[in-house]
Amino acid sequence: LKFATVVWNVTVDYHGRPISVSRIAPGATNDKQLADEHDRFLNDTIHRSLFADFEYELMTNDGTLSTKGAYLGVDNGYQAWRIFIPPYKNQRCGVWSYTWSKWHESLRKKVECFFGRIKKKFRCLAVEVKFTDMAVVDKMFKVCCCLDVMVRKDRGDFGDG
Repeated sequence: LKFATVVWNVTVDYHGRPISVSRIAPGATNDKQLADEHDRFLNDTIHRSLFADFEYELMTNDGTLSTKGAYLGVDNGYQAWRIFIPPYKNQRCGVWSYTWSKWHESLRKKVECFFGRIKKKFRCLAVEVKFTDMAVVDKMFKVCCCLDVMVRKDRGDFGDG
């Protein structure tokens, strides 16, 4: 049996806490289309306004470099927007770009762990979408995200009390 699938674009912080959850989209929607058409957080908050003037310094070989903006680690399925930092493709083992891409991949696991934790904890998300209104599934997922944050915050998982 084939069942319809759905996807969300979820931005998580270092602790795996969701910062933003996009609107629901059909499972065949690719990352580029999700970012363009379904994710207001990326388009309005990160890409254009809230973090556009966020200043920080980067260490370089020549000292420090002051820069502005916010950046998100993504996989290679996203568009080449300035805010996206994908891993390098097809690098040889032992070179710096390979090592960096492996480190980047380990950070991206926070997103994968988030989805695994949500699916394991909230079995109600294993619904057949063809029999359920997508708007209802979208609300269910977002409520589950909120409940997960509440439980983890209560346990002290975020190191902030």
